Amino acid sequence: MKDIQSIDCSYHASQWLSYSLEDDVKNIIHLATEKLGIKVAFEMSIVFADDCLLQELNSKYRKKDKPTDVLSFPQESFSRGEKISVENLNFGDIILSYETIERDAQLQEKKFLHHSLHMIVHGFLHLMGYDHQDDREAEEMESLEISILAEAGIPNPYE
Repeated sequence: MKDIQSIDCSYHASQWLSYSLEDDVKNIIHLATEKLGIKVAFEMSIVFADDCLLQELNSKYRKKDKPTDVLSFPQESFSRGEKISVENLNFGDIILSYETIERDAQLQEKKFLHHSLHMIVHGFLHLMGYDHQDDREAEEMESLEISILAEAGIPNPYE
């Protein structure tokens, strides 16, 4: 299968540079697109950042003046489960905080890489119109996350 993903990974925080994540990122996004039945060419970006940037963005766009693990900024508006037929779309941006992901991984006794990839899947599903505003939505989104991560050999992050 030809590569239809154009994923730009950029590093805003140097802590991320000790990890070689690009291949893992491309693989997990590929698994997510397969699970969602996305067969069109697309582009997106992932920014590996820190608490300072995530707090600034979280405050500005979500009115929550604290850092968070991941933020997603969609460029297109999708409904969850929508069949995407337009080629060469820019799905948007996923921005991750090193410190929050590292702290949460330690508290939850998870591997840093696994937790980082979980947050990427979580952010990607947000780009695709999924959310967790109520129990039904959260259950659907978590089920997809668990399934996609399992395909990559990553244990259920909710256990």
